[in-house]
Amino acid sequence: MKDIMQNGDSTLGIPVLDPFTADKLCHFGVLSNVKVVGLSTFEVNKADFSIITLMFNLDLYWPLITASADYSIDVNDNAKINGKGEVDVAVHDFRFQISINFKLKRGHIQIDEITNMYVGLKALDFYVTGLYKDDKKNAKLSKMIANEVPKLINENQDKIVNTSIKFITEMFNKLLSNVNLSDIINHNKLI
Repeated sequence: MKDIMQNGDSTLGIPVLDPFTADKLCHFGVLSNVKVVGLSTFEVNKADFSIITLMFNLDLYWPLITASADYSIDVNDNAKINGKGEVDVAVHDFRFQISINFKLKRGHIQIDEITNMYVGLKALDFYVTGLYKDDKKNAKLSKMIANEVPKLINENQDKIVNTSIKFITEMFNKLLSNVNLSDIINHNKLI
């Protein structure tokens, strides 16, 4: 899997994911020159798949994931936030656990149900420039975000899980729509 993340796999339609780069992403503003490094540095605590029950259990740990981007945001509704600058993020000790029941749909494997999920991180480094014209305010906001995000994630598992399940199911079912069970069994890079 690490090899696929670092090099992509054209037969499965998977692009290079580490480093993940994007010229432009639009969501609550615009991110450009996006670069995420370390997605393939995970350690596998547990990974098992039952061919009989089509049940998959996964427990992964990333010591460090870094991201950087240029941003532009202009939200003038209630928040009155606007700015343009750079953002740098370092996620420390990120853990992801999930249990998935799969089903076969027209010969292709699809997610039927996600029965267990956990997302947690120990620490976050965060720094943003240009949100305020005052560098001290930017530093203060950056420190607040770095301190509060790990707490919010660790204390709000139900909300995170419920929001993530639909996204994960839709994203992976789209990716898996051309993958049948024999593709997974015979593709030794995935196991």
